[in-house]
Amino acid sequence: MKEGLREHEPHDKARSRNAPHVIGLQEAVEDFLYQAKNYLRDLLILFETVYGCPLKEASAFADLKAKGDSDLLKWALATLGPDHAISELLKTEQEWVGQLVRMRNAVEHHDGYSGELTVLNIRVFPEGYIPPTWQLTGGSESSIIHDMDTELHNMLTLVDGI
Repeated sequence: MKEGLREHEPHDKARSRNAPHVIGLQEAVEDFLYQAKNYLRDLLILFETVYGCPLKEASAFADLKAKGDSDLLKWALATLGPDHAISELLKTEQEWVGQLVRMRNAVEHHDGYSGELTVLNIRVFPEGYIPPTWQLTGGSESSIIHDMDTELHNMLTLVDGI
């Protein structure tokens, strides 16, 4: 045996362990957030066409500064009234849409108001694997798979309610 090289150790005694991972996870996450933001912009075109809503940016769906209601909800309350089905729907959708927009903003505007988005691939621990997670600065880590599934469902429910 050459100096500095060891013979191959049996698998059960190996010092390293292969771990699964999602290839291109960061890019896939960023693309999902970009497309979700485009989806919200497209919904605003529907609001403009049907109701004359002047808002154009996806951030209109969210209260990014946590000062109350989103610009879209304020518009709906003033234009359609507080008892209108769309006003009521927009009240219930602010939280998840706000999180989605903040995550995209964190990708687009590093060190901005929304903070940074951290994406972690599959991790191996002695107890097992942790699936891919994401987290905004100061927020809690959560499952990318679960969150994307929920957000897709929410986006479809939102358009169905309009």
